[in-house]
Amino acid sequence: MRQIISCLKLSLISLLLYTSYTATADVSDLSYNFNYSDRKTIYAGFIPIPGEVYAERNGDITGVISDYMQMVSNYANYRISFTPCSPERCLKMLNNNDIDLLLNVVKSQSNKDVVFSSRPVSRFSVRVSKYEKPFKKDNNEPLWYLGYKDTAVQREAIVKALSERGFVYNQTYSLIPYYKDEQLLTDYSKHKIDGIIVSNKLDLKELPFPTTIGTLDTFYGVRHGNEQLLHELENAEIQLLNDNPHYIESLRQNRFERAPLVLSEAEREYLRSNPIISVVASPSERPFSYEVDRTQLGIIRDIMKYLADELGVEFEYQHIDSYGEGLREVAKGNINLMADFFADFNWARINDVNISFPYAEVHYVGVKRANEELPEFPTIAALNNTYQSMQLKKNKDFKGDFAYYSSIDECLQAVVDGEADVTYLKEPVAIEFLTHKGYETLRSTGEIAYSLPLAIALASNNDPMLMSLLNKAIVHADRKEIESIFETRHFSKNQVNSSIFKRMFLENKQLGKLLTLIGCSFVLLLMLLYFIRRAMLVKKKWKLMYTDHETQLYNLNWFNRYAPKTIEKLKVSRKSSRLFIMAVAVKQLTLMRENYTQRILNHGLHDLLQKIRKENPWILETAVASAYSHFFFLCSLPKDKSYEEVVSNLTQTNSQVKFGNQFVHLDYVTGICPIPSEEKYVLRAVMDNAVAALNDANEHNQSLEVFNDDRKEVLLKQLKMMDTMNSALEKGEFEIWMQPVYNLKTHQTIGAEALVRWDSPELGFVMPADFIQLFESNSSVYNLDYYVLNAVCAFLRKRLDAGLPILPVSVNQSGTHLKEKAYLRRMKLIADNYNLPDNSVQIEIVENNALPPPNDEQAITDAKQIFKGLQDLKFNLAVSDLWSGYASMIMMQNSKIRTLKLNRVILHEAEKSARSEQVLRNLINFGHSLGMQVVCQGVEQKSQEELLLKLGCDLAQGFYYAKPMLLSDFERFLDSQRKSA
Repeated sequence: MRQIISCLKLSLISLLLYTSYTATADVSDLSYNFNYSDRKTIYAGFIPIPGEVYAERNGDITGVISDYMQMVSNYANYRISFTPCSPERCLKMLNNNDIDLLLNVVKSQSNKDVVFSSRPVSRFSVRVSKYEKPFKKDNNEPLWYLGYKDTAVQREAIVKALSERGFVYNQTYSLIPYYKDEQLLTDYSKHKIDGIIVSNKLDLKELPFPTTIGTLDTFYGVRHGNEQLLHELENAEIQLLNDNPHYIESLRQNRFERAPLVLSEAEREYLRSNPIISVVASPSERPFSYEVDRTQLGIIRDIMKYLADELGVEFEYQHIDSYGEGLREVAKGNINLMADFFADFNWARINDVNISFPYAEVHYVGVKRANEELPEFPTIAALNNTYQSMQLKKNKDFKGDFAYYSSIDECLQAVVDGEADVTYLKEPVAIEFLTHKGYETLRSTGEIAYSLPLAIALASNNDPMLMSLLNKAIVHADRKEIESIFETRHFSKNQVNSSIFKRMFLENKQLGKLLTLIGCSFVLLLMLLYFIRRAMLVKKKWKLMYTDHETQLYNLNWFNRYAPKTIEKLKVSRKSSRLFIMAVAVKQLTLMRENYTQRILNHGLHDLLQKIRKENPWILETAVASAYSHFFFLCSLPKDKSYEEVVSNLTQTNSQVKFGNQFVHLDYVTGICPIPSEEKYVLRAVMDNAVAALNDANEHNQSLEVFNDDRKEVLLKQLKMMDTMNSALEKGEFEIWMQPVYNLKTHQTIGAEALVRWDSPELGFVMPADFIQLFESNSSVYNLDYYVLNAVCAFLRKRLDAGLPILPVSVNQSGTHLKEKAYLRRMKLIADNYNLPDNSVQIEIVENNALPPPNDEQAITDAKQIFKGLQDLKFNLAVSDLWSGYASMIMMQNSKIRTLKLNRVILHEAEKSARSEQVLRNLINFGHSLGMQVVCQGVEQKSQEELLLKLGCDLAQGFYYAKPMLLSDFERFLDSQRKSA
């Protein structure tokens, strides 16, 4: 009774403590104090690499390297703050003292001023797969085109690694960057590129076998003069790895997928030719491996099925009466595999077999009589002539005599009868036998005595291909899956262990009571410690999840979770349409990043946000977006105030802000989206709308923009267009239209311009002005441009193959192609595919987007190379919107440009004034002086044609001659003109 009362007292104390601690751990009541930690902060710049170190959408920094370096910094008693940047930007920031540490950088000439760590933090394999017949040299092009994931590895590092293996850049190979794994693999599988350089985690199952030609080690480093920090971090690394030598490997196992199963064509052919492989396994070790009615069952059978599924084959089990018989059949070559062989080459040599890599480990436990302790030199019952018995005898930890028996039952019965003191069995086998009748007087020793690795045995004269396939499947296998087969599929450890536990304590009732009381108290103590620990972890996790690491302000996770609760409390304000979300950006932020250290920027922005919140009580909640791109405010509009008034007051009172020791003038851009008063709302959508309004204000050089229903409709339509663009291309919803080009003097059709229209079942008929610029914003325009070009080329090729005449067609392409990697490569593929006569297609670069300025020498060099490359591919080039962008300026310097296209605006203005007419005349004369034909667009009236004839223009297009028509109608138009001629 006293024992029960003591347990109840302990339970009550634990319950009270738990209640108090969990109350303090309630995250809804936590108020975070925005004070910086006493620990010094290291500011680290990193090059984003998915999986290694990168910023998630919510701004969190994650990855193997970031986790590892945070642990290292903890050991060195530092905090670490991460900043993503390009390699060049990271180096500049390090040299300018904006960051203290540079992560995941390859040693090269460009970063020779950095003092690097002695131990790499990451390693990438450089793997090249090449078809047997690479592209031959043509027009001095490199022999191989090698694609690589641009965001995963640096170009300079690849060149360095390949040069060490004898590959010369721009002589034996050229590099083409990709930004998506899917596109890289697709282009390779379609022979658009000759090779690939990828990381190990890419699935290359359907591609040729890759060859590893080198490795790329990445290190962390400091600037010269800061070697003390490097020394402290390296000492912390040593201490960390002393405590946990496998720490970084465990991080990788938790984050990365297992290695891909990469098969060569010969291996795939072997599997196709041998879909069924014969196997044997132990016939009588339930549940490890056994037969029932000549059907193989057990743990080993399940593991082998898992490996078979990986290879796409079937393992067919053969009946055997004993393990030895099966082993002899495998050695003779009558059966392909022995599934449960021990991974020991000496044992394999004795049995004349080869063995695979180990695929699992089997644990052995001792079984002895209950209520008896093992003597110092026990008699061990062992199976005769087995590998495990040989290992036991060689193991110096097992002292005593051995008595040999022919079966497990005989070994166990020898222990029951006292002929032996203990026998050692596979753990699942021991548990299985101890639950059967006849062995109630036996129990397990309760601990693993030893473990042996398992492998697959093959005949010595077997095809080496099978060995290679098995090893690849084993390496590729998920170890956790194999462990789960051992632990859960055929027995319940907890159930059996509880029966062993029960059997042990029932033997001594007084001992059982005492141990029960001790156990009860111990469990209660553990519960108390657990709840205390849990409260601390909850608080820590809450901070990590809901505060910005740099400023210690609330982040977007917090805003999305807690702002709706505030909105719910303010029902009156919401019904009166006074609640709104405000997104605010600082215009000078980019410039400030260049001029201020991260520390000063963090403190300054933190103080600014706190000041704004304190001075403006109508601001209810505040959060910072990642990288300070903008700030969010949940606001309640004061009565008799407008959006313009409150925003103007906020920005004016905070126009001078102190950063470091000096005041800086700040300009703000604001976007506002009201929260709907009645209908349901999605906070994330309202926030996105506020950002959209902010972007509109920035684009139109305004300080404030309010999101309205008209803008909402535009955004919804744009989102719909972005979502359906790719599927629309696949379904052929984009239509090719043609507008003929005429000779002004003869009225003959001498060519056409290809236009594109989107006939969408969901959006209706959409004109280019509504979607081209949108697609340019995220490079979706590339696919559209190639779609149009392929359609035009296919149309011309079809007419030529039918013996029909063709006319030159002008195709518009976005100016963003000048920044596209491998643009010439793709254009060459199209040109080679259709093999059209020279100058059948004219490329017109349309510069809608802001491109690099004319003093950007690299951009100019790249553009010249592209234009020359297009001409080498026999595309004609046209200059449009003269001098509107640097592309047209460069093209004008090229003597081979044949066409100058004048915008319709110039023509319409020339009708209004003599001065504008003289401008048009001079432009036409200018084109002629350079040997170009001049085309004027937008001719709609007879008077405009007469004006152009008077000024000497050559060609024209417009509604006066013909409206744009579908490609099929244009074909009939051409045929009718041919017949009339």
